[in-house]
Amino acid sequence: MAHPERSSRDTPLRAVRRRITDLQVLFFPLIRIVGRIWCFAMHRLVRSDRRGPLFEYIKNERPCIIAYWHQDSIPLLFELIRYTRGYPCSAMLSRGRMGDFVVNLLAPWHFRFARGSNSGGGRAALDQLALDGRKDGRSVFITVDGSRGPARQARWGAVQLARETGLPIIAARAWGSNLIVLERTWMKLGFPLPFGRAVFLSDEPIRVPANATPEQLETIRIDLEQRLNRMADASMEYLVRGPAAVEAWGKPVLGMGEAERRRVEAASAPPVGAVCETYPPG
Repeated sequence: MAHPERSSRDTPLRAVRRRITDLQVLFFPLIRIVGRIWCFAMHRLVRSDRRGPLFEYIKNERPCIIAYWHQDSIPLLFELIRYTRGYPCSAMLSRGRMGDFVVNLLAPWHFRFARGSNSGGGRAALDQLALDGRKDGRSVFITVDGSRGPARQARWGAVQLARETGLPIIAARAWGSNLIVLERTWMKLGFPLPFGRAVFLSDEPIRVPANATPEQLETIRIDLEQRLNRMADASMEYLVRGPAAVEAWGKPVLGMGEAERRRVEAASAPPVGAVCETYPPG
């Protein structure tokens, strides 16, 4: 008899992913330790070119909505994690097993996760993120092309959050020369490896009026999509032409100085055995 979770549309990639996620609960402590080591290696073995206002927002602890394509999720988080320890952030994650994996991988940092997606709980999760931004002053990470795509086509989540919270949207892009790209996934997710070059771009803040009309919201959504795609194209060109390809996003932003690094490292964080705060709990 066929496994109840399998279907005629199952693929080897899905089968492997299912086996891994079935066993991951046994390895959560190891996952957290490996995540810390990997971040340490990435921060010291990758040459990073950072441009745009996002890093100043984070270093100055100014809340914003950090909007990016799904394929940028892992490269962007690997870079920003060094800044966000001790900096209050929230993000939406699905309720599935892969969501559980991410929650535990990022447990050593101060993330709060609202669990939900298009397949269930999405509206409640967005409401929780809006509350986090409006009441608690937390920055919000959000994948603009949603949980199911299509890739690099903006949905409404970031625009709605900006209208409800009053926080600015900062469009962000992360890419590099030494990435494993999961070509068989719809989002073409990139997984960074040590060494090589990486570029991190962010654009000027987008403000969404609380009384914006549907026509204005659509204009803002299109503008956000175009900004993200311009940065995506420029980041690919960067790998060929170098810094000249991204001059439009300003001068390079220096990494943290020693004093800033000590402040971040000294910030309180959950112990290795902890899990991130989630909504709803579980």
